This record gives sequence, structure tokens and C-alpha cells, in this order.
Amino acid sequence: MPLASESMHRNLAPPGRLDFSIENAYLIGVLSKTEMHDFKYLVKIRNQFAHNAMLSISFDDARIASFVGNLEFPKKVEHPYEGDNRTIFALSATMLYFALINRINDLERISVAEEIVMLAEMVS
Repeated sequence: MPLASESMHRNLAPPGRLDFSIENAYLIGVLSKTEMHDFKYLVKIRNQFAHNAMLSISFDDARIASFVGNLEFPKKVEHPYEGDNRTIFALSATMLYFALINRINDLERISVAEEIVMLAEMVS
């Protein structure tokens, strides 16, 4: 995958618009539809805490509980966890993190394989 210049990156992901980055990652195949969906809800939950920090909100607040209830990752495991919202949030964030780490490793392997093929073609 080619490296993007700073100006190219700004066009893809304007400052303060994480949702653009999430959608672009989905469009180029870095995120699955479920990952994009959950990533957006994790950001919504994070924003509720960040923008309402002085209101003493918690994971039990109706709006946050609704967002947590919309997370899909925890429902896809063999034995879904049906506990408190904070744990479900943490579980979702952790599952997304590991999915992305694995995807990055896969992309790096593909990139190395492409370089080997290019070198082999140059030699022959």
C-alpha cells in the first residue's frame, strides 16, 4: 500500500472528523461492515463521556446504554457476555483492537509478498 502525504491524509480524514476515517477504512477494505458499525458506536460512547464530563454520566445512562446495546461484536462470540455496559464496551473495544492488529499483520504480509513478486519479475 502506498504511503499518503500529509495533504492526502488531510483530504481523506479532516481534523475532528473521525467518522470520515472510519468510513474510508471500510471503503478500502480495512474494516468490515461490523467493525465500522461498532467503531462508530464506540466513538459515540467516547464522545458522550468527553462532552458531558461535568454531568457525572455513567454507562447506565439511557443514551449510553442504548449505544452499548447497538454494539454487534459482543453478540457474535460463541458465548455472548450479557453483563454490565462498561464491560461490554471494553470487550467491544478490545475485540475491535485485536481485529485491526490482525488485519494490519495480514496487510503487511500481502505487501511483502507483492514486493517479492515484483523483485522476482525484475530478475527474470
